[in-house]
Parts: sequence; structure tokens; C-alpha cells
Amino acid sequence: FFWFAMADQDQDMEPRSSPAEDAARSEEGGDFSPALRPVFLGNLTGQFQAADIRDIFERPHQPDSPEAPFDPISVERVDLKRGYCFVFLHDANSEEHKKRIQTFVNVINGM
Repeated sequence: FFWFAMADQDQDMEPRSSPAEDAARSEEGGDFSPALRPVFLGNLTGQFQAADIRDIFERPHQPDSPEAPFDPISVERVDLKRGYCFVFLHDANSEEHKKRIQTFVNVINGM
């Protein structure tokens, strides 16, 4: 059993806007920010390896919903610790792509 969350911004990282701010900026005709926050996975058993985590994002699959299958999401790196990890995703190439990634994270998180 594990759970997901979009990680909070680290003070050393460049400030990133929230999805709501991105949406508001898009509606106003502003700039699109392709940056994605790291995804936190917690409650991992010791059996998980970085390759297992990558497979969750990089293999297309059908979640338990009537929606279309999710496309693979490119993973930059996985920082795996004991019982948790951070998944760093490559930046989105479009606003639509970013929304699909955020939807995927919400679906696998049960939101």
C-alpha cells in the first residue's frame, strides 16, 4: 500500500506556481509554466525498487475508471528512501500535457 502527493516546494528550488495559478494565468492569456512539482510516494514496502516506481508512471495503463488509458509519463529520476520516495517528472511540453499528468497523479491518489 502506498499513497501519492504532489510534494511541497523546497526552499532551494525555484518557486513554482500552483495548478490554480497556472489555470488563471492561462485564462488571462499569460505564460504557461511547464514545470511539475515532484510527486511524493509514501508508505512503500521495502520490496519497492526505483524501477517499480518508474513503471507506475512510464507504462500506459487503464485505471479503475471509465476514462481512456493514461499515456506514459516521462520520469526524470526517482529518489527512493526507506518507506518513501520522490518522483521527479520531466517538464510538460504543453498545458494539456501538464493537465493530463496532474489528472493521472490525482487518479492514482484516489482524489
